[in-house]
Amino acid sequence: REFALLAGTTGRRRTLLIDAARRDPQTARYFHCDLADGLIDGGWIGTDAADLQRLVPGTSLSVACLVGTRSSGPADPVTLSALYQELRQQFDLIVIDCPAIADGEYATLLPEEADGIFLVIRAEATRPAVSAHAKALVEQVGGHFRGAVLNARRNYIPGFMYRML
Repeated sequence: REFALLAGTTGRRRTLLIDAARRDPQTARYFHCDLADGLIDGGWIGTDAADLQRLVPGTSLSVACLVGTRSSGPADPVTLSALYQELRQQFDLIVIDCPAIADGEYATLLPEEADGIFLVIRAEATRPAVSAHAKALVEQVGGHFRGAVLNARRNYIPGFMYRML
């Protein structure tokens, strides 16, 4: 969320942030998006994708849900791929906020079509082996792993170093 907001406030890049977490769309709620219909639903019910995007005032960032709460299920790969192609023509940068890899839902989002995937890892709570496994899962489905970022970090010095002191 913060990466997309930064991209949408610096420079002139039209940025789209898509909340793909169907069960708990926290990002869409944060930006006060309508959760009923998502971008995928718009294609099925005849709504223009632009009507489903919420422009964040004072930025070039738009936010939308991928799948709305009224939807019957996830999109098929052909529909999702066509949506991605349409959105690439409208936006310079598209950021997809995905559900946790442990849920397994990320593979349905066609990670192989992304230019790059960054894992967001909960600092001081995620074991290195779990992070390595998540990276392997991304690469296994054809995703282009680019790196990882830590969030919810509390200590300047990592916990394992504190234990060594």
